[in-house]
Amino acid sequence: DERRYDERDLKTIRDYRQSILSTAQKMGVSETAIGGCIAEELDDARRRGLLEDAQYFFKSRILAGKTHEDFAADYDAWERELARNPAAGDPRTGWGPLVDLAVTGVTKARFPATMDIGHGKIRLHTAIRMLREYNQRYPDSDPLSIKKYNKAYDQLARDLESASAPTTAALVGLMVQEATRWFESKIPERWAGMAQEDRDALIVEYYNQGRERIRARYDEDMKQDGYYSPEPGESGKRHRVNAGFVRQQIHPL
Repeated sequence: DERRYDERDLKTIRDYRQSILSTAQKMGVSETAIGGCIAEELDDARRRGLLEDAQYFFKSRILAGKTHEDFAADYDAWERELARNPAAGDPRTGWGPLVDLAVTGVTKARFPATMDIGHGKIRLHTAIRMLREYNQRYPDSDPLSIKKYNKAYDQLARDLESASAPTTAALVGLMVQEATRWFESKIPERWAGMAQEDRDALIVEYYNQGRERIRARYDEDMKQDGYYSPEPGESGKRHRVNAGFVRQQIHPL
């Protein structure tokens, strides 16, 4: 699918411009990858239309009134489920997209930490995990100004849901950094020789598909073939088509 992103979604990237640039500079990652991850999620949401509206209502009802302690407990519950069943993070059933969607809905109702919210469609579990890892990496500093959420996961959820640009860009930037480091470690020679736009396409794919699914593919390929040669899927290919448009929003003429 080589469609161009809707102008309204590109305008949102333009509104995020300063936050994207700041996060990219501080984390040493591709600003176009950050913008591309957000743009792809906005595009997905727009294509879902009324279904997206219904999911937003569903998520809002479940998340309303939750406290920091509630979100911490939800995080721990999903961690236990992943330890019991590592495949739980991948909604593919093999029975088609409608069944996958139903299973995903049940999972989100049982485990609210799996809900993805805001313009970046960031899973609450992922946001909390990245915040905890960020604390370990920066014990004496706070370059992204997100340590205020350490004892306020409820505020983190509200800021992501309300599309706070600094918070969204910061969390997406951390995910882009994670994807970059992961690909660097798995395909170092190929990664070093790739054009930035091709790297960004794989990063957007990693973000859109989720860490669990991408890493499961790696394990499958290594087990079956003994090597890993990733290629962008639909979201990565769509980013290639739209990378120039995304870049224009971040660096307007």
